[in-house]
Amino acid sequence: MQFTEVMGGRIDRQAPRILVVDDEPGIVDLLCMLLEEEGFEAAGVTSGYGAAEMIRSERPDLMLTDVMMPGMTGYDLAELAAGVHPQMRVVLMSAAVDPPSKSRFPFVSKPFDLGNVVHVIDETLRAP
Repeated sequence: MQFTEVMGGRIDRQAPRILVVDDEPGIVDLLCMLLEEEGFEAAGVTSGYGAAEMIRSERPDLMLTDVMMPGMTGYDLAELAAGVHPQMRVVLMSAAVDPPSKSRFPFVSKPFDLGNVVHVIDETLRAP
């Protein structure tokens, strides 16, 4: 899967590129649709291994990833991404009630408030 450059009928090469990673395809589709409506370029994959390939080939600005996935967790993926594309920002999401204590990354709880997801992504992209 590649990032799309057409949003709202126009090409916007300045839009931040967001990679959505979750083992539930419905969540990936929903988040990609939301992010595109908000003016981001969005692409999604349903495995950590697929995400690793996208990070290498597409170099997204930010990755929004589930923590608990089979094969490669969101933590594993974030660490791998730091070595491959250190400029990429990471936001974790999980159904856990509280943010993971060992995380150094911003966190979004599932089920999520879609407005909060966009807010956390905006804040993360603006952070120094």
